[in-house]
Amino acid sequence: MTAGFDLGMQKAGRGVARLVVRPEHLNFLEVTHGGVVFGVAVAAARDLTDGRLFDCHLLLTGRSGLGDTLLATATLVTEGRTLSGVRVEVRRDDGRLVGVLQGELIRGSR
Repeated sequence: MTAGFDLGMQKAGRGVARLVVRPEHLNFLEVTHGGVVFGVAVAAARDLTDGRLFDCHLLLTGRSGLGDTLLATATLVTEGRTLSGVRVEVRRDDGRLVGVLQGELIRGSR
């Protein structure tokens, strides 16, 4: 476990990261900070392939809070020799979509 993330749960070509939301993950509105959602999404992307994520954006679509489990699942949408496109969905344990990250990976740059 790293910074609260469970990593190394890669399944059938998908990168996966999981995080149980703790008090330190909340913002002043007592919902999960956007940076935490971004972090778990990036962790899933890094679990997927040996690349460096760049040129990415996160669309926050739902709320999560204390005690929720966030599950991020990354998939490659395009795959080239040096660049790959990645999409990561972050969902609560009840299946509600919390955020979607899309970006590019420079392959083999770890």
